[in-house]
Amino acid sequence: DQLRSDGPPSLTVATFASAGAHLLAPALSRLTDDPARQPVITVIEAEPADAITALRNGNADLALVFHFHTPKPPAYWFTPDPAPRYTPLHHDELHLVLPDDHSLTHARTADLTDIATVPWIHGWADTGDALDTVATTLGIAPITACRSSDYRFMQHLVAAGVGAAFVPTLALEYLPQTHTMALTPTIARHIGVLTPHHRTPNAQALEHTLRTIPLSDGTAAQIAD
Repeated sequence: DQLRSDGPPSLTVATFASAGAHLLAPALSRLTDDPARQPVITVIEAEPADAITALRNGNADLALVFHFHTPKPPAYWFTPDPAPRYTPLHHDELHLVLPDDHSLTHARTADLTDIATVPWIHGWADTGDALDTVATTLGIAPITACRSSDYRFMQHLVAAGVGAAFVPTLALEYLPQTHTMALTPTIARHIGVLTPHHRTPNAQALEHTLRTIPLSDGTAAQIAD
């Protein structure tokens, strides 16, 4: 802590991988374009629960996180006091990625019941839980071919014909031998930024910059100051 307070300015960010690649990295490149003001940057790859723990423990200055179901984040994120600050960034829909020779590729959208018998390639933790919840609600007991947090890997498995993957807009790659389509009903993760109640200047600057970074579909976050 003494080195951190007496040394050059620092910025530690906890982020999940797809946001790190497509939101954080572009934001950091803008933040550090002035060498005279460049902080010492540390990035921790972490799923939301671990990112929030790092923020609470003082091991991160900013956390990129996501949650499902409603735009309002989970209440437990804001306990104990002092509660962190939350800034919503993006509504990031999951898409169905199929092998390009699948019979459903002629349709514009697909329901989970349409692929109930196709092996699923989907996520762990919060993402996997969200899909499992929807599947249970629809009375589906899917066959799981793979669970992974690496969306690039998942899409390559689809290209190899292993099954169907659920991939957020942020991580879509549109690989050859795959076909991407919308899901009905919509399943989306809500991406946002958490910072301590008392933000460092670098964390505040990064948060502001993150608001300007679009999803891969070109949709920039529109958040009032």
